[in-house]
Formats: sequence, C-alpha cells, structure tokens
Amino acid sequence: MIEVKDLNFFAGKKKILSEVSFSLSEGGFNAIIGNNGSGKTTLLKCLTRNNKVNNGIIRLDNRDLNSYSFKELAKKIAFVPQHTDLMFDFSAHQLVLMGRTPYQRPLYSDSSEDLKIVEQAMKQTNTWHLRNSNAKTLSGGEFQRVIIARALAQQTPVLMLDEPISNLDIQHQFEIMSLLKQINQEGRTVIIVLHDLNMTMQYCDNVLLMQNGRLAVQGSAKEILNKENIEHYFNVKTEISESGNRIFISKK
Repeated sequence: MIEVKDLNFFAGKKKILSEVSFSLSEGGFNAIIGNNGSGKTTLLKCLTRNNKVNNGIIRLDNRDLNSYSFKELAKKIAFVPQHTDLMFDFSAHQLVLMGRTPYQRPLYSDSSEDLKIVEQAMKQTNTWHLRNSNAKTLSGGEFQRVIIARALAQQTPVLMLDEPISNLDIQHQFEIMSLLKQINQEGRTVIIVLHDLNMTMQYCDNVLLMQNGRLAVQGSAKEILNKENIEHYFNVKTEISESGNRIFISKK
C-alpha cells in the first residue's frame, strides 16, 4: 500500500532524513518510534505530503504521492497532527464536519449523507454528546477524540497520527489507543508516532524505529522491542516481563 524508497529530507541545509526505505501493507497498525530528533514527525509529514520531499520516492497504492491532487489525497489519507490550534470558535460538530470537505462542492450546503457520516464518526469516538460544545472548551481527551472523529469523517483507508496521546493522562491514553485499535480492526491502516514503548508493544503490529534520521530497524513489535534494541537505541536500562508484553525502563 505504501512504499518509501531512498527518502531524503532537508530543512534548509540540515539533513533530517537519510536514505529511508520501507514498505507497509494494507490494514496494519504501524508505530514510528525513536528518540526526540530521530525524524519521526518529519517522516510522517512526508508521508502526508505536509513536507515536500527533496529526493526519494513515496508511493501510495502503486502511484507516486506527488501525482495526487490535494482532494484526491484527502480521500486517501487522514492526518491527525500533534497540535491543532483553532483560530475561531467552532462547535465540536462543525469541527468534525470539516472532514467532509474533500467530498463537498463549493457553495453547496452539507448533504444528508455528510451529516449522517459525521454523526457516525462522533458516535464511534463517543463525542456525539459534545456536538454542540465549543471545541475550545473541551478537555484534552475530549478534543483529541473530536479530532479523530474529523479524520474518520474523511472516510480514508489510511489514518496517520502524530503523537496523539503525548499530552493526555493515562486513562485517556488507553481510551485513544483502544479506539484506534478498533478503527484498525475495522479495516483502516493506522500509522502512528509514539513515545510510549509499552503502548507500542500492546497495540501495534509493526514498528519502524528511527535513529538520527535513518530507519534503524523494522519488524513486529515483539521483534523490535526487545531488551537489546531498547537499551542500544534509547540508552536506558531495560527489563522485559516473563510474559513478554511489559517493558520496565530505568536510567542507566
């Protein structure tokens, strides 16, 4: 579904990504992990075309990413950024309705189908009861679920998220990750930037570990998140539970 070959990215004269190559199959729950500054967010923004690639190839469904119009790409990939700033007061419902923009004609009102899809997305994310609330007044967990509902309303086969749980408390972190797993099991491909290795182990099928702008290793969560890799790439002391599904980390 997604193929990346020899991807390089520069910010000015600084090289952020170097010779990154990988492929992702349809329907996976994929995590991009690594230390701060390893290139995780930059890579995700290249995959969503928020960053213009300097050289290298990104293909989506056997087609060059740059060949898609913005409207075409918005029907393929929904992107949830790490931070969403609102300049104006929107209700939660209005915010989710923005996800229908790629399907709407200019100057035409929202169709009954648009409204039905928005309602479904908000009910799936447990935000329908918040539909008339000012989005700026929502809690962090509520707002994040509304932003995910907006992405669901785009009805794309691919959902990409940049650290969607980084500023949430533990309860809301589990709520968001469980919701994303449900969305994935319903058939959507998920690509998510994460810092929490235990969340990665618990929820994700495939892991891309970035280091210094390069793809260090890729594989299943159990293959990648072992004691040797974690200690080597994150420079921490690590123990893995006997069941193999819990990581204990401490400073070296």
